[in-house]
Amino acid sequence: MLSKIGTGEIIVILIIALVIFGPDKLPQLGRSVGRAIGNVKKFMNETTSELKDVIEDIDDIKTDIKDVGVDVKTAVTSTDESSTVVTNKVENIAESELETQNNLHTDVEEQETENAAESVTPASVA
Repeated sequence: MLSKIGTGEIIVILIIALVIFGPDKLPQLGRSVGRAIGNVKKFMNETTSELKDVIEDIDDIKTDIKDVGVDVKTAVTSTDESSTVVTNKVENIAESELETQNNLHTDVEEQETENAAESVTPASVA
């Protein structure tokens, strides 16, 4: 805003201020305006610094959230892999148990067949 004011405009403003406030109060007015501008600059610098700090904090939080997301994804992948391994082991055990039961059933049937054959053979011989 002030950058658009040229030298001519500043001279006109100073002449108007001199006419309105007089030569005695003009230096005091200049100091007051200078202090006000200094306070505004100080406020702007402090605000800018605080905003930069807040932005840095937000960036840190974003990074932390991304890291947590990666950790969660890794944990889920690891859990999926572990559950697949456990499922495969359970399936292998179940297949082995089923095979053992089938073998036992077959052995029992063979034993029953042999026992039936033995009990029929002595009767026909006698």
